Amino acid sequence: MVIGTYFYQDLAMAEAKRFRAKGYSTTDWVYSGPKGYNYIFMYKTATKEEAITKLKSAKEAGVKDAWVQIMED
Repeated sequence: MVIGTYFYQDLAMAEAKRFRAKGYSTTDWVYSGPKGYNYIFMYKTATKEEAITKLKSAKEAGVKDAWVQIMED
């Protein structure tokens, strides 16, 4: 579940750190080479259903810009 997209890695890392400080310990970032963006994610899930459940919880907690992104290796 993605909560932000950044072109610059340093901004992505700072935002991930800010969310971890707020108590979202699973927050991290990943770089997508083909797209050229750094994605901040709050959760990684194995199924679409689990992702949607996490998405609803995040939005209820105030993370309004979250969305589900499918990322493949």
